[in-house]
Amino acid sequence: MAVAPSTGERVALGLARALFDGLEALLAVSPLPLEVALSSASQVGRARARFSGRWPSAAEVAALFGTGPLASRRLALAVAAAEARNRLVVRRSQGRSLARFAPLVEWRDAAAAAGLQPPLVLVTAHIGALYLLAAGFDQLGLHRTVLRWSPIHEPAPGERLVATAGGLVGRTHALLRGVEALRRGEFVVTALEGEHGAGESVNVLGRPLQLGRGAFALARQRGVRVVPVAALWRGNRVVCELGSPVAGPADAGRWLEALLRREPEQISLGLLRQLLLGPALGAPGEDALRR
Repeated sequence: MAVAPSTGERVALGLARALFDGLEALLAVSPLPLEVALSSASQVGRARARFSGRWPSAAEVAALFGTGPLASRRLALAVAAAEARNRLVVRRSQGRSLARFAPLVEWRDAAAAAGLQPPLVLVTAHIGALYLLAAGFDQLGLHRTVLRWSPIHEPAPGERLVATAGGLVGRTHALLRGVEALRRGEFVVTALEGEHGAGESVNVLGRPLQLGRGAFALARQRGVRVVPVAALWRGNRVVCELGSPVAGPADAGRWLEALLRREPEQISLGLLRQLLLGPALGAPGEDALRR
């Protein structure tokens, strides 16, 4: 049975949280070159995880991936470092152009990415360098409508952001804008999981995860394909990669699981916690994760 922290421990944790939050805020406004700031943010994230033991904890990682003690601690620190880098990206891009991040972003298969032909629905998940995926799209000059909970960066030329917030009305409005974009022969981009309407439970890493059906409903409306895409951290740089077309939420869940089994450090803290909320449906991981 877990022991509740004492008053002194709670005060210490609160002070530490304020310290780490302050360091992140300073990095966001510092004149440091972007790669140096990202490297510094990684160290802050690792330090936060070491001090708190829960950003995430090694036990959480082990429960999801089935990793041993040493691998779990190493993976927990890697997830914390990526979480801190993403928080820095959000702070530095809030309402601003992503152009400054462009030199850090590339495509794993540039020829395949350049060969994408609209109309097409592109789906992603809360993994890796999610907030810099748009910089990869900018490199390709994709004219796109992005359906997301709320805008973060300043839209680039050819990018239209449509908020899905606002309950059923907001989601319906976003889907209609998506249909119009496909009708115009453009790309539509959205996340598989998160705030959405109708969803389907799929098995990811032995846990249930709700994936939205909206992207697939859009694709059926216009008879187009759904292709998964991810922006993955490689140190302080980002590599974007395409997956094979997916037919529905279950197929998309298999794409997501395969990616996380291959690169578990790409999971976001939010997605990790979301998966752990569900009951274990099977074995959490494979021997390939014990590295």
